Amino acid sequence: MGEIHHLPLSARTPFAAPIHLAVATLRPTVRPALDVAARRYVTVTEAAAKLAMEDAAPRTIIAHLRALYDHAGLPDPENHRFVGGVPAVGARRIHAGSRWDRGRFLAWLDNGDGGRGASAPQQHPAPAANGATRRRLADQAAALIQNESLSRARARERRA
Repeated sequence: MGEIHHLPLSARTPFAAPIHLAVATLRPTVRPALDVAARRYVTVTEAAAKLAMEDAAPRTIIAHLRALYDHAGLPDPENHRFVGGVPAVGARRIHAGSRWDRGRFLAWLDNGDGGRGASAPQQHPAPAANGATRRRLADQAAALIQNESLSRARARERRA
């Protein structure tokens, strides 16, 4: 078959107007692979983000995590650390490559022991609110009720 570029467009195609397909319709949709291992663990970087310490130096983050381990019940990291062929114990287990089981770390973060400046991530599946959350919500509700009663009492005083 020869080239047909010399013919008018209407003679080259059976359609009166050319067809324009969006590029997105031609490509298959590619979904990113689900990295289960990455979702199972919390790394030092992610722990620092959840504790609002992203801008701190790595040494400061490690020192803070070790202090939280000693004083606030931070769970043990999942991976072991060896110093001079001897397994490290206690807070010395926490290092730059430490990682925690996501469920245990988020439970520790949620129950009020740690993460005083951080909140639980929204993607964390928690069907029932924990005790600390229930107490906080009850306190907020009581404060709202008290403010409402005070404002009603003041309104009554103004009317009288």
